[in-house]
Amino acid sequence: MKGNFSFSGIVTFSAIGAYTEEFITELLESGIRVRNINNKNNIVYAKAKRTDYLKIARIAAKHRVRTRITERQGLYFKLKRKSHHAGIIAGIAAAAAVLIVLRQFIWKIEIFGNNQLSENLILETISQDGIQIGRLISSIDPKGTELRLKGILNNVSWINIEVNGSRIDVYIRESEDVDKTEIPLKTPCNVIAEKTGIIVDTQVYSGTLLYPKGSGISKGNIVVSGVVNDGAGNLILSHANAKIIAEFTETAEFRQEFTTTEKIKSGISESEKELMILGFVIPYGNKVTDKTNKICSEQINVCSLFGFELPWKIKTNTYTKYEDIAVTRTTDDAIKLAEQKLELYCRNFYSDYDIIDIKKSIKCDDYGITLSAEIRLMGDIAIQQAIINN
Repeated sequence: MKGNFSFSGIVTFSAIGAYTEEFITELLESGIRVRNINNKNNIVYAKAKRTDYLKIARIAAKHRVRTRITERQGLYFKLKRKSHHAGIIAGIAAAAAVLIVLRQFIWKIEIFGNNQLSENLILETISQDGIQIGRLISSIDPKGTELRLKGILNNVSWINIEVNGSRIDVYIRESEDVDKTEIPLKTPCNVIAEKTGIIVDTQVYSGTLLYPKGSGISKGNIVVSGVVNDGAGNLILSHANAKIIAEFTETAEFRQEFTTTEKIKSGISESEKELMILGFVIPYGNKVTDKTNKICSEQINVCSLFGFELPWKIKTNTYTKYEDIAVTRTTDDAIKLAEQKLELYCRNFYSDYDIIDIKKSIKCDDYGITLSAEIRLMGDIAIQQAIINN
């Protein structure tokens, strides 16, 4: 509810009593919309519409909970406070009429939770269902779009599209690893090894363990079989599931030249502004003509009225001139940069594992150094693989 426009007004209220949980539960079950519920020092705070507060107070009395309004927000209260200024009232009423019309359209789309998928890809995909800036909110079908996206985007495990006033919020949960996505329980499968290493611990939830603790295992070998004995001498296909902790070694190599070409800021910058409205970009003011050998940074300022975001934005493009210079490093500095590359590599690719040890070796020639790393790791190497029953 934060940042939303409400003509009828919004109140923040506190609730004190021994049965605040039952009180909040009945509010939700009664269809009364309350937001931003939080507990501070055994006092519950929440937000609701002004018109719902009388119902809230009655339900609170049933549960012996005492409520009190702590804050008032919204145009209703602005009008009430300024009712003696007829001109202001007329102006606010006119602005309110405009904003009420604008609220029927989509003016902002926000994406949350995407790490692997680009924001542009998601925006382009939902736009095929009409979810885009300037479209009438009543013309879209958020639930239908959710179902379609789940079928198109394979590495999305959950998606929720919410309409909050004139803003559309798209919440996405991506699969941590597409290859490790669990196979449905009804599907027979084996557990295979993702890495080659030594098994140090096993936790078998279902299936037959083929490689006990201390065994060496090769990548792709079946560690836990989905073929089990039913106790009557018959072999049946089942859904194997296990955690297989193993130690394994990975290798990586990083090159760092002694002399590299790098861009250095010259201190000379130029800016130009653009007006963004309804999907159109309109330049205004001075325009930067020479953009060669310059790097652009963008800043977007949102225009608002009474806390409500208007459908236009001001975009400022700042072009900073850079110069290419040759930088020559010592052997020690080159090694430090290569070690930084190794650290970043481990953080990006081995965050799911424990790093036990890293053995480094350095080779130096006339042009630079090569850092070779032998990385000893430990972690879960189990992957489920469906059994194809011909």
